[in-house]
Amino acid sequence: MASRRKILIVEDESAIQDLYSDILSDYDLTQVLNGGDALKLLGQLFDLYIVDVGLPDTDGFSVIREIREKFPKSKILVETGFPLKGLEKKIHETRPDVVVSKPFRIKEVISHVQSLIHHSP
Repeated sequence: MASRRKILIVEDESAIQDLYSDILSDYDLTQVLNGGDALKLLGQLFDLYIVDVGLPDTDGFSVIREIREKFPKSKILVETGFPLKGLEKKIHETRPDVVVSKPFRIKEVISHVQSLIHHSP
């Protein structure tokens, strides 16, 4: 039996965490509410990282920088409720694979997750 793919979700809104639990139930999810807790888990490799930009203790880009430093080829999906217009520089610097604006379409997120996890080299 193949092991389930692992996803780390860094999201401070419990309603969105619940949504991820529902729509990504085929995966092994680890969910944390802030960047500090996410950084504590970077000793282990995940198949995908979903990181919210607006976290209570840090911005999500700081978390992404740490992920990229430790696991340069990791797959990262960034979600944000902030306007993308002001985030271009940080997006360019941290190189997430996908950026999704909130509120997001569920089918779009599922499609991105499947693509990043199952169709990547």
